[in-house]
Amino acid sequence: MKSHALRIAALLAISASAATSASAADFLFSFSNDVGNVSGMVTGEVFGLTDNATSSATSVLIYTWPAALIPPGNESSYPTPVDATSWSFQDGNSFTVVGGVVTSGAFHADNSNGVSSLDRLWLNFGPCSSGPTCSFLSLGSSDSQYVWTGVAGTTFCAPGGACSVLGGSGGVPEPASWALMLGGFGLVGGAMRARRTAAVTFA
Repeated sequence: MKSHALRIAALLAISASAATSASAADFLFSFSNDVGNVSGMVTGEVFGLTDNATSSATSVLIYTWPAALIPPGNESSYPTPVDATSWSFQDGNSFTVVGGVVTSGAFHADNSNGVSSLDRLWLNFGPCSSGPTCSFLSLGSSDSQYVWTGVAGTTFCAPGGACSVLGGSGGVPEPASWALMLGGFGLVGGAMRARRTAAVTFA
């Protein structure tokens, strides 16, 4: 009986350690226009975050943006991906990840290359005029062409895993976290059932 209880305790300890371990995590992100003057979606990826911690991204790549953001005829001058962490000014780079889900984000990078390039990326950097947090991608130092979402914020998805939406309803619980919790309850329930059975058998 003791060995059975020890096995259950070991399994629970392993599960807890797997849930709380700090491991590197990457997240796909996307946001779409709701208050900017260019309609469409921006997509990219945040690399090198630490699970169950607050950390800085090692790289933030922009993969796609609305065609209307780039002046007609200049599309070939904007190869993808664009690494916003290589831009001149890094005014914010902090993400909190809990259980494989981004629960807060504040990335803000500016480019000093003027009107000829993408020049500003915000990922849930706030506060903003149209909401508590916002996401923003612009072209040109005057921000004359931009995609801006001010209320719904950015969707972050771990590749093959859970998604979270910031600036809106908040983080979505990760399915693995629910599975881990239910598995723990199952182990405890199994132990209690085994104990009752043993009491009846050997009484």
